[in-house]
Amino acid sequence: TARDKLLTVGSAGFSGGLESAGVQGSIGFTDEAFVLDLVLEAARIDVDAFTDRLFSDNAKDSSNAEEFWKTPLRGTVRLTAQEVTKDSFTCKPFEALVTFADRAGTVNTEGTIMCGVALPATVRISPGMVSLEARPKAEKIPLQGFEMCLYGDDDLMTGKLKMKVQDAYSMRSSPQVIGAA
Repeated sequence: TARDKLLTVGSAGFSGGLESAGVQGSIGFTDEAFVLDLVLEAARIDVDAFTDRLFSDNAKDSSNAEEFWKTPLRGTVRLTAQEVTKDSFTCKPFEALVTFADRAGTVNTEGTIMCGVALPATVRISPGMVSLEARPKAEKIPLQGFEMCLYGDDDLMTGKLKMKVQDAYSMRSSPQVIGAA
């Protein structure tokens, strides 16, 4: 529904390659920018396929990276997917809040899990710059399952692991041994 300078999307779908997604929310149009307030939901997103289409030489002129950064975007897109793949890595589920500002974007992931490890992170992206702050967290996940998830069937690590850690809250605490036999 379009009214004045606001396009409201009650429910719509789109597809690219093998992936498809649903979208709802609104897109506002001001003299300065497009203002997004959208929710995007998908079963699966292949990041490599998406970026290949977006930034390939065969993409339309308005789809290249330089043109993307020239587009004045503001607002947020909430993205949820049952899985997101990048190279050989898969996040199940993937939840992110993408915020747009002047020639910059910020991706905050709170409900994202990869190989049993929670991956709350903040990625800031602007032309020529990416910064990442991640706070991975895992408790009592089997090392063999984690290794299989990251590396597939090939055993890249064998043996026993002993690790000394110190309480992050008090540097005066005594070291603890994890997995000591």
